[in-house]
Amino acid sequence: MKNLMTYINPLKEFTEDYAQLVKIQIDNSIRTWAKEDIMLVTNFPYSYNGIDAIVVPDELYCEHRKRASKINVICHMIDGHMIDDVCWFHDFDAFQLYELPDGVLGNKDVAFTSYEFNESWNTGSFFFTSKARDVFEWIRQTMNKKRINEEQAL
Repeated sequence: MKNLMTYINPLKEFTEDYAQLVKIQIDNSIRTWAKEDIMLVTNFPYSYNGIDAIVVPDELYCEHRKRASKINVICHMIDGHMIDDVCWFHDFDAFQLYELPDGVLGNKDVAFTSYEFNESWNTGSFFFTSKARDVFEWIRQTMNKKRINEEQAL
């Protein structure tokens, strides 16, 4: 399984808040993940504590919803054959507290969570394989057509 985090910014750098969060996330991830299984994806070079960012094109930035850029990145990575395992995607404010179980997806291609306090989909933490490309493309097309975020599109 891979631990996937993405950050795309037209300024090609982390904002002050995210500059701290990315370090905390990497340090936290290293406690339970092999470094080669931690995937940080940005549109600029970045390196911290032995983790080097995978640099992707600037055009993956979602102009109408910056956090929705994650969907563009995932589609790009699947198309580029950069995802060859189950991935746990999570936002920088979603911290892993426990080891994740093997076979978390069972025989599914993607598993989304909901918010605990309501029934809305939560795209801040989910699991997927490259076989879910069609799901992410549908989300991408819907969010771009309707100019909504990825959770609403889902």
